Parts: sequence; C-alpha cells; structure tokens
Amino acid sequence: MIRGPQVMRGYWEDESATHGIIDKEGWLHTNDVARMTEDGYFQIISRRQDSWQGEDKALAYPRDVEEVIYELPEVREVVVVGVANQPIAFVSLKEKTRVPAKTIISFCERRLPPSQVPRLVIFVKDFPRSFIGKVLRRELVSQYQQQIMAEGGSVGQHLAGLEDTAVS
Repeated sequence: MIRGPQVMRGYWEDESATHGIIDKEGWLHTNDVARMTEDGYFQIISRRQDSWQGEDKALAYPRDVEEVIYELPEVREVVVVGVANQPIAFVSLKEKTRVPAKTIISFCERRLPPSQVPRLVIFVKDFPRSFIGKVLRRELVSQYQQQIMAEGGSVGQHLAGLEDTAVS
C-alpha cells in the first residue's frame, strides 16, 4: 500500500474501480509484494495474484522459482504462474538447445522447497506481451486453460491427474 501526493486520485470515470483499489484514507492497494533489503530498501518481488499457497500454507512467489530455472544454460526465458495452487513453468529455450521437462523439475527439486517445484513445465516459443513488452501472465494461463478445456476437463483436474513427472 502506498499513499502520498504521487498517488493517482482514481480511475477516469470509474468510481467502482477506484473504490476497489483506493481506501477511504487514500491508501492505494497495489497488490505488490515487497521485501526489505538489509540496507532498508524495498524490492518489489511479485504481485499478490501471481502467488500460490503451498501445502505448508506459506505463500510462494514466481520470481523465486524463475531465478532457479534461469540458472539452466538452455533457458532463454521463463515465466512461472500459480494455477489451482500449483506452480506451472512456461519455458522458452535458446535456439538449437533442448532440455527435457524432467530435467527442469529435477533441478528445481534440488534447489527449492516442494511447494515451489513446478508441477508442470510447458515449452513455448514466445510469450504474449503487452505493448511495453511485459509478459502477460494471465494470457499464458488462459491459453493453457483453453487447451485443457478442449481436451475435456478443468485445470485443477488436469494438475491433480499428473504424476510426479512433467509433461511438455
């Protein structure tokens, strides 16, 4: 949450949206998740809606998983999204490289708590992006959901039906 003269007064001609994000005291609820560094600075690490809750009830954030997967030299770009309270990794590989989904999962299992290990790895060529180049995480999820629905099921059923191996 932030408040001050730099904060917008509201959405143009949309009072209901404004009331949903700015409270009566003028605090803007950003839904950003931040950590304070040892030096006292804040670092934005995620958006609350991109997180998921593990079996241990602790919140998990995409950035923590993405940083581990980026350590693999074959990975060009990775986006992790929580779907049905499970992490899914969307991975784009560098040209002329290959890495099995199982390898990515195994690598994460050695480096991350169980609640942060991707349940599924989906390989993509490119990511949907906004006009400023930001990856549209929700669009990725939507594309994945449409694929699962076309196969006759829900994302939750699909994830529950997966064994401990990844599919690509």
